[in-house]
Amino acid sequence: VINCFARSIVDRKAKKARQILDKMIQSYAAGNTAAKPQIYAFNGVLSASAHTHHTRFPEERLEAFTILVSTFLLLREWTEPNDSTYILFFQACERLLPKGHRLYEQVIETVVYSCIRDGQMSER
Repeated sequence: VINCFARSIVDRKAKKARQILDKMIQSYAAGNTAAKPQIYAFNGVLSASAHTHHTRFPEERLEAFTILVSTFLLLREWTEPNDSTYILFFQACERLLPKGHRLYEQVIETVVYSCIRDGQMSER
């Protein structure tokens, strides 16, 4: 269900995708072991964030970026990021933050180091 939001044309799709992930986490915490979020659920939220760039509302892009970063940090508490995680993250940064934005370089540098640490990228 989360992945359906990524390519949809609905407004605030990153927020809606994240709400589903949060419900999965709450359900798992309440004892529903089948609701444990896997990497695909987290990557679905990242994808929904990355595909928010078409919105005509700048505040929605900022919201999607905030969701992107918070979901990436949350993911690390549940599972290890994979190559798709990093591709989606970098794609979203490229689409949501204009080059030269004060956060762009800082976020990219931090995540590149994380990617190298996780063995998803070489230092070269």
